[in-house]
Amino acid sequence: MADEKYPKLTVEQYNDIANGGWSYAVPWEVAEEAHKRNIKSLEEAFAEYEKEDRPLRILAIHGSGRANVYGSYGDSNSKYLLQQSLEIVKDIDAKIEIEEVQLTDYNIAACYNCVAVTSGGCGAPCDCHPVDGMQELYPKLLRSDIHFCSTGVNQSTMSSRLKLMVDRMISLDGGFHREELREKDDEFFTEMMQLAKEGKVAYDQRLYGRVGGYFITSKDVENQHKTVNHLKEQDVLAETNYIRLTAYTLKDNFESYGYFHDPVYWTGAAADADIDYMYDRETLENNKQAIARGKEVVENAITLSKHLKTNLPEFKPDRINRT
Repeated sequence: MADEKYPKLTVEQYNDIANGGWSYAVPWEVAEEAHKRNIKSLEEAFAEYEKEDRPLRILAIHGSGRANVYGSYGDSNSKYLLQQSLEIVKDIDAKIEIEEVQLTDYNIAACYNCVAVTSGGCGAPCDCHPVDGMQELYPKLLRSDIHFCSTGVNQSTMSSRLKLMVDRMISLDGGFHREELREKDDEFFTEMMQLAKEGKVAYDQRLYGRVGGYFITSKDVENQHKTVNHLKEQDVLAETNYIRLTAYTLKDNFESYGYFHDPVYWTGAAADADIDYMYDRETLENNKQAIARGKEVVENAITLSKHLKTNLPEFKPDRINRT
């Protein structure tokens, strides 16, 4: 039975909102107040991150769409892999703080790619979607030192929910700070283009210095990347599977946001393709090698993060007047 606390919408109204059309349901003045709160949240999170003599913070991000909610009946295998790997933290440093988030709990709208019009189009915090779930995640990302992401392999790459989050993180990677919420109309973009022409768009990489690690599960070990395998001359890539490619893709994405990685930055576990999916968790539980490597990923990320606290290379942007 439907929950009576939610208003009843027509299919058209629901689709408008689900497609990121928050303005259909939220008055502009409410969005303006939300934008002010979002700014304050980012400022507080960054101030918290900058404090000295504080414990190291890990943010564990579970990206699978399977999350013990309607239609999935149980938590994901990738979440299990990350949680098992995090067990080593208490043995390394009991003071380290761990926060876990499940992306199914956050209604993240798709990025509008406003930055493709001009660098100043993208705002920090995101001002295309001032009231969506990503606004709750931005401060969590900012205040923490290490970000671990878990995901299954969905259609050869990371989960759709994790991809939504990664796309929207562009806001913290050079997003133009605006105190007031603006309608992104012709006048707005003309003004932003003029700022770019005058060289007044700074590149502020707000997540520079964070450390990343990735925990990936797949439906079977023979889940090979067939497009790559057809290129017989590419010997180095001949045996690359989707778990590895997902890890490489995540690393590239996060490095573009200023993240650092230990050489051992990912672990992966594949299921047995000859048995039903209901047995995949049992297969993972018995995969001691994947879990051991996951603990190595965690331990090495902690070591790297502590090292960067006093040895962070100077930020040298590779882009001029372009975020």
